[in-house]
Amino acid sequence: MPTMIFYVIGVMLLIYGAYFYFYINKKKKLANAFDNLDMNTEMARANGYVSELLNKDYRFITSQLKDTPVDAFISATTEYTSKDVAKDTAKDLLKSAATLGTVKFRTVQTPKFLVLSGDDLHLLDTDTDGNISNHLVFDKFRLQDSSIEEDPAQHTLQKQMQAGGIKDMKRYKLNLAADGGAIPLVVYDFIIADPNNSAMAAFTSGADSLVKNRVAAKYFLKKLGELSPNLKTS
Repeated sequence: MPTMIFYVIGVMLLIYGAYFYFYINKKKKLANAFDNLDMNTEMARANGYVSELLNKDYRFITSQLKDTPVDAFISATTEYTSKDVAKDTAKDLLKSAATLGTVKFRTVQTPKFLVLSGDDLHLLDTDTDGNISNHLVFDKFRLQDSSIEEDPAQHTLQKQMQAGGIKDMKRYKLNLAADGGAIPLVVYDFIIADPNNSAMAAFTSGADSLVKNRVAAKYFLKKLGELSPNLKTS
């Protein structure tokens, strides 16, 4: 029996050691990729990166816009504070209790995408199945009445990404002018496909893929500022 215990402990230590080595090695690779990133050179390749991303993981965007060309795109989320988390958790508990615990409810944030096409900005909402659930279009006059500002505070996602080797990720608050009031959104200079598991998804992706996501996002922000100077970012 003692031999078996030592054997199990040894296997667990090996697994832990292998995981720790993988984590450190992955973090170094990501840090090196972003520390040595020549953004001027990469921005010259941004058009190609955007096309590549749209032909692979984000093909649903071109399917939704059909014959409308895509100049640039980025992911977005709604502002989700600790109070919002508490409210959703309470609602989920009540819903679960109503089923006597047979169904566990969990509210998740579904990703949104902002797409530039000519003088228009498209806002695409997705549902939990990844399908487009809403499609709004903002013309240049709406954009002129919109605003964007950098949020200098370090938020959870930024800290998680930094711990994984991706530094200096910026967060912006974007308010899109619409009938009935502005639509507040949060965007990062990084395309994030899954706001509920973004840090893990980024960590398991290759450095080359992450660089393309970063460059494509910065390219969107650049094009947005060119289209509407009041939405220009640093």
